[in-house]
Amino acid sequence: MTRQEIANMSDVGLCLRYEATANKLAADWRRGAPGRLVDVYDVALMRLEADIRSMALAPVSLPNQGKLF
Repeated sequence: MTRQEIANMSDVGLCLRYEATANKLAADWRRGAPGRLVDVYDVALMRLEADIRSMALAPVSLPNQGKLF
């Protein structure tokens, strides 16, 4: 996605697309795959757009993230 495409999304569209892309990255992580670089780039652009709009997007939570044991 381009920066302009993301900027033209509605707030709901941005949240839904972010959630779908973040879930795809989490699924790749669980499979032990590195994920696609374009997905990482898209998530970063969507988070930047959300910051500009002062929207809170849910963080990507990876399995066992933050667990000590």
